[in-house]
Amino acid sequence: MTKFLLALSFAGTLFANTAKAQLGYKLSVSTDTYTPLTGGTSVNGTTMWDEENYKVPLGFNFKLGSSTISDFSLVSASFAATDTGETVISGFFTCDADLHDRGNAGGTSSKSPIRYTTSGTAGSRIFKMEVYNAGFWDEWDSYTTNDDSLSYQVWYYETSNIVELRFGPSKISHATDYFYLGSGPVIGFMKNIDPSNGSIDMLYYLNGSASSPTLDSTSSMFSVSGGLTSYPANGTVYRFTPPGTGVGSIPKELDGINVLNTVCTDYVKVANKNANNTSYTVTAMNGTNTNLNGTLQQGTNNIDLSALPAGVYILQCKNSDGAMQQRIVKQ
Repeated sequence: MTKFLLALSFAGTLFANTAKAQLGYKLSVSTDTYTPLTGGTSVNGTTMWDEENYKVPLGFNFKLGSSTISDFSLVSASFAATDTGETVISGFFTCDADLHDRGNAGGTSSKSPIRYTTSGTAGSRIFKMEVYNAGFWDEWDSYTTNDDSLSYQVWYYETSNIVELRFGPSKISHATDYFYLGSGPVIGFMKNIDPSNGSIDMLYYLNGSASSPTLDSTSSMFSVSGGLTSYPANGTVYRFTPPGTGVGSIPKELDGINVLNTVCTDYVKVANKNANNTSYTVTAMNGTNTNLNGTLQQGTNNIDLSALPAGVYILQCKNSDGAMQQRIVKQ
């Protein structure tokens, strides 16, 4: 991480307290094929990066923590933050390592593209930011090699405000040199960091097995107990769902809608008690429109997914009261 967060961690020792608190997101872990954003919009072009901060438009409003944002702010290639122009910022961090462009090791142009895309229809769009083939500054500094790398994506889901951290292929030969906050990689959410003095309300981090982690927290980045026992494997997806949305939960304003089966081979059954019109759309996890859409009738509705290939999809239902999203597995 970055020298930005390293500096904060030193300042933050003045505010050290071990604590347990609620993140405000529900964590779920799954696996999905990692697909690079080869058609995305480049952020850095051919320019090699190290500690740069980038800001790009989301294409929609999104609630990150307690802040509503319309831009994606990337700090030092590992921290997806609220607007860095604010006095206090919050956001998700993808690892506590000092990442850099692999072109920095004697190269003349970027070998580690940073790119983004927004896909889907209004109301159910997905913003995706990718840091691809990033290297570790500490490998170059300590060993004068530049062989290790990682790739990851951050996805923001419109309306539901779900955040996903998606991890791609990686090669990590010197983990103890790269990850410094805990005994292993530290990934999670930082709440209300004040860059002027290093104070932080809370650091929420994943602890234990990368495939089935628990959540822990501390009010000082110098009092992390543990961390992940390994870096997430290729295809690992950490989904952070705000209260009232996502798998197994329907927002209060749509209490009359209930998805009866989230795993299917052909039909998804949706019970609708509402008299007002409720529309639905089905999109692939990568935001591709499946062209499955329509209106739910009162009673039980069967949405036919039999023509779709096996995979994970998002069912979104909307009416004048609000919207909800449900993750569907098509076998």
